[in-house]
Amino acid sequence: MDKLKPLLKYHFWIACTAVMLATIGVGIWSWMTLGDVINRQKTDIVGAESKAKSVTSVKADVDPSAGVSVHPNDETIQGMKQEIDAGKDELLAGWDRLYTEQKDLLGWPGNVIDPVVSAPFDALRADQFVFDPNSTKGEVLEPRRKQIRTFFPRLMPELVNSVRAKWNEEEVTGEPPKTPSVVASAEAKDDMERLMFDQPIVDWSVADQIDWYGRMTNFKGLNGNQAPDGTPTTVQVLYLKENLVLLNGVLEIIKEANRDAMVPSQAAIREIGSIMIGKEAHEAEPLDAGGMDGGGAGGFAGEMDNRMRMMRDAMQNILGGGKTEKTEISASDIELLDPAHLRYVDKDFNPIPAAQYRTSTSANQLSADSWMSVVKIVPVRLRLRVDERRIAEILEKCANAKLPLEVRQVTIIGGELPAAPAGAAAAGRTGGPTNSRNPSVAGSGESATIDEDADRGGQGAAMDGGPVGGSDGEKNFKSPEFNSHFLVPLEIYGVIKFYSQPSPEAIGKTPAASPTL
Repeated sequence: MDKLKPLLKYHFWIACTAVMLATIGVGIWSWMTLGDVINRQKTDIVGAESKAKSVTSVKADVDPSAGVSVHPNDETIQGMKQEIDAGKDELLAGWDRLYTEQKDLLGWPGNVIDPVVSAPFDALRADQFVFDPNSTKGEVLEPRRKQIRTFFPRLMPELVNSVRAKWNEEEVTGEPPKTPSVVASAEAKDDMERLMFDQPIVDWSVADQIDWYGRMTNFKGLNGNQAPDGTPTTVQVLYLKENLVLLNGVLEIIKEANRDAMVPSQAAIREIGSIMIGKEAHEAEPLDAGGMDGGGAGGFAGEMDNRMRMMRDAMQNILGGGKTEKTEISASDIELLDPAHLRYVDKDFNPIPAAQYRTSTSANQLSADSWMSVVKIVPVRLRLRVDERRIAEILEKCANAKLPLEVRQVTIIGGELPAAPAGAAAAGRTGGPTNSRNPSVAGSGESATIDEDADRGGQGAAMDGGPVGGSDGEKNFKSPEFNSHFLVPLEIYGVIKFYSQPSPEAIGKTPAASPTL
């Protein structure tokens, strides 16, 4: 014990040293253990984060092009597939309704073509037909193509007569007239009524008739057609049908605008200068002030020259029209020869190249361009001479037509009135009218009127030299029956939308899964 007394004397310091050493040891042990825990937990966190990222990056396997992120489990995938299928069913049902509404308007106009002859072509879709002038794959048999061609020359007279215009057969075909210029109404019962219905109501320019007749009869050298006898290819027949559907739709608008006209002076649309469709309509130069001068059968200055020039350009083969031997057409030329090239426009009215259009319409899944398989948007440009007071009525007919023309731009070119007639001067008019929008404005500030004799054509006042005037104001200088001073050139640019035959494959559905309406 005595030996331990010195240690007991310093027990405090010994205890402190022991505690300090123990603390240092525990600290070193804890530091080493905690580092392992931190590293282990850090590894676990990084792994969990990587796993989470891999889950959110998984795409829906029902439609990879949609790029939809989904949780990779069967329930989610099945639910997404059901939602997409329901949307496709709804889209296809709406497409079918729209097509059904227009279906009767998408056939050959008139009753000229034998349905038996046209049946092989009616079963094909122009947008899904593979255009390859180097190949005959998919072509309708040549005898049937030759047979349907014999019907085409009969279409133009039918269309011209439908709007009560004169069919200029000799000028257009170079042969003596065989077809009556205007078909008399079956309702005409007496000579006077028959005489009224037999006269043309609308003057359709010879140049435009020649152009449209050429589209129905001339096929050689166009769209890569190298047939020696000019037999049309299947794709040419399909696009001709589409052109005729659009032309007939425009003529229905003109017919409706002039429905109540008994004589030309009562017609809202008096002259048809040109009807342009597709690429031609989009690229045509806008109507300018020179268009109101006389010229050509349509009354538009230079219209005859312009239309003849465009027709000659269209007839030139990109390979050289004089060649008779069959030549292999390059891939770059095939797109330019494709009748679908720049024919349609998108929602921003930009022309669509043939390659983009063919790719989109042949796709079998939904994409940003799937609408091209559903609807065709075709630009249309009309050049007319109309009664300017009835322009709003004409535009209304465009909007309410069976095949509506969506008007995007209207160009009106006015002009000065001709000198006042002698009868108007006798009534006290001292000067010619100076306002093309108000013919009653004269140098004297008075409005000329006509007497009751004018009801028989305005001849009574001129024959007896009496004044052209009347107190009742019912018949006056503004009446369209007695003057043509309100006729102005009018250009309408717009688009016609028509729907293709529903195709489940175009939206990624199989025909068996399509809904039945």
